[in-house]
Amino acid sequence: MARASRRWVLALAIAMAVAPATGSLTAAQGQGDGTEPPGVVDGELDSPSSLLRAHTSALLADGFSANGAVDVTIRRQGVPVDVERTADRTVSVDAASYRQSQRTVAQAPVGSTTREEEFWGNDSVEGRRTVENDRTSYDVRKGKTDGRLSAAALMRPYLRSATYVVSDAGYAGVGRYSGGPVGGERRYTLTATGPGDTTRLVNALPDGASDPRNFEATVVVDEDGRVHEFDASVDYTISGVDRTHTLSFDLRELDVSSVGRPSWVDEALSGAETTGAGR
Repeated sequence: MARASRRWVLALAIAMAVAPATGSLTAAQGQGDGTEPPGVVDGELDSPSSLLRAHTSALLADGFSANGAVDVTIRRQGVPVDVERTADRTVSVDAASYRQSQRTVAQAPVGSTTREEEFWGNDSVEGRRTVENDRTSYDVRKGKTDGRLSAAALMRPYLRSATYVVSDAGYAGVGRYSGGPVGGERRYTLTATGPGDTTRLVNALPDGASDPRNFEATVVVDEDGRVHEFDASVDYTISGVDRTHTLSFDLRELDVSSVGRPSWVDEALSGAETTGAGR
């Protein structure tokens, strides 16, 4: 599959691109002493790398679970294929182990296929079980890197593709920030403004995609840099048809102390040679 569908597609859906920096900074400061998340300076995302490093460090130290979804159209043998994927991931404290389940539906002009996958791994190895067309198979790969576990690797090109400003700020458990996992006392909404960096967007899209446009994104973070929500969309053209690529990431739980090891893992790990890198 193309790059975007091979990645761990915990990540991004629709957002409204608004909010001048002046008003957003006033809102942030109006909630307390004006402390901003890592990478955010004077109400604007100045360093996506700093934010993502803080996000990864905080999530892995806590242990967490998250879910997400993606809609993307890829090109296979010159034919557009619509792909929908939903995923759930749980990672224990310090990334000692992790578990993921995902469901992928691929719709082509000639029909559709559905794939159910489960992953279990640690920092050195990852076992996989795949069920497709009533057939179960097992595979072993290298464990996922920290950046992939936290979804930072997925978020990076989108955070670098536009200017983000703080469009809203508040406290966890109050108003629009009343839901979600515990973690940090504050919430900041960053909204993409202005035209996106089309070069970075093209690199984030499937092979053969062109003319990325109408990029919109929002991200909700706390003062420690944890990303609680990450939503974005971008229109593009592939195989002569116009499509919209949407993704969504939602942090669901923190303070996960352990992750259960499924019974099928021993079968997956026995006799299978470790190849490639975890998705």
